[in-house]
Amino acid sequence: MDSGPTLIETALSARVPAISSFLGRHLTEIFPDKVVVECSSCGFDPKGFADAGHCTLTPLETYGYNQVVLSWRGCVSPFEQLMSGQLGGVCATVDGGLIEVPRNAFLQVEWEGNVLELVQISWDDQSLTHTRYFLMAATGALIRSFYSAVCEWTSVPHGEVLVFEQGNWRKDKDLFKAIRNTTFDNLILAPGLKESLRADVTQFFHRREVYQHHGVPWKRGILLIGPPGNGKTHAVKALCNSLNLPALYLRSLEPRGMFASEHQSISTVFEVARKSAPCVLVLEDLDALLKPTNRSFFLNELDGFADNAGICIVATTNYPERLDPAILERPSRFDRKYHFGLPAEPERTAYLSLWNGNQSQTLRLTEPGIAAVVAATDGFSFAYLKELCISAIMAWMNAGDGAVMDEITLLQANVLREQMQTEPGDEPAEPMLSRREKARKIMMGEDVG
Repeated sequence: MDSGPTLIETALSARVPAISSFLGRHLTEIFPDKVVVECSSCGFDPKGFADAGHCTLTPLETYGYNQVVLSWRGCVSPFEQLMSGQLGGVCATVDGGLIEVPRNAFLQVEWEGNVLELVQISWDDQSLTHTRYFLMAATGALIRSFYSAVCEWTSVPHGEVLVFEQGNWRKDKDLFKAIRNTTFDNLILAPGLKESLRADVTQFFHRREVYQHHGVPWKRGILLIGPPGNGKTHAVKALCNSLNLPALYLRSLEPRGMFASEHQSISTVFEVARKSAPCVLVLEDLDALLKPTNRSFFLNELDGFADNAGICIVATTNYPERLDPAILERPSRFDRKYHFGLPAEPERTAYLSLWNGNQSQTLRLTEPGIAAVVAATDGFSFAYLKELCISAIMAWMNAGDGAVMDEITLLQANVLREQMQTEPGDEPAEPMLSRREKARKIMMGEDVG
């Protein structure tokens, strides 16, 4: 028997600008003895909070049908997440499997001995998904305490790495696992490089009192410099793993939305870093992140009036010549610079020996074979050495019986060298503005170059 539309369904049939207002007004009529507060979805993840064991969410059938969506991996697709209306929110991924996610529902919340009611409503408008929450409780103070607790929990990583891209934070469990599986033990670098880097950052976090005693700001900037494929990313992950502190990754300052700006992105990044301190803030490809339009604002956040105590910034760049001297040469911003050059003969020997030791006997090079390959790979990066090892194994498998690994690897080395010589230069072009960003700049009266 049709019982008629529910309150949520009736609200969703209203004009878009009036949906949340309509629902809020009727909730005050349904709960006359309670405080009703409309809450933004920005940074508010009650489902994740409940999954972590901090509260319980129980659907209330009293008010009709509850729409619950069955999802894989516990979150929407990256595209949907970026296109949603949850600016500044985070998306928590899990290890796979199915999870039920409320979309439009009445829920009962049990939290620290208190009971609240939660209404979640979502609607689509011009390819954007908007979500609003309403909390009902005996007092406004209880609502604000619960809302603050959820937002504070959501804003920091818990077994994840926070990654900032396209104006939004997301929680990345896969990157967290990659970091946990990366150590300095299997990282081959020039003598003393990884030891110096590790000791530098470790001592920084252990010397807070020393910094304070001498009146020196407890913050650090590290810049890893060198051509692609020579261990910078591996070193960053190993460093984060060894420190066992919150790690935040900044991969893009490109704003999300026509009226968003890179300044907002920069502010958001440093705000979360300050909340997470002591922490490591990783800036990947610093030369690509910073542009004339955002450099001054970035520098103000880096060493302005705000307190960045406990933040160690680890930045990487393949093209230091593209960095402004105000960033590259001022010691108080990036105190130490570590150069990751092409591996010399001892490093190539160590790398090939390490790889060789992890293969089955039939796939191993002989000692003379290693020496010959080392001599043939002068100018190879570690990434090219890895490509050589993999391609040699594949060529050996395709060659059939009687193939000799030493000969095949040398042949593949020559093939890769020819590719290196014929490939076009990898100097990046000047970044081009997206159509959306160019339109935003024109409307805001900014220079589009």
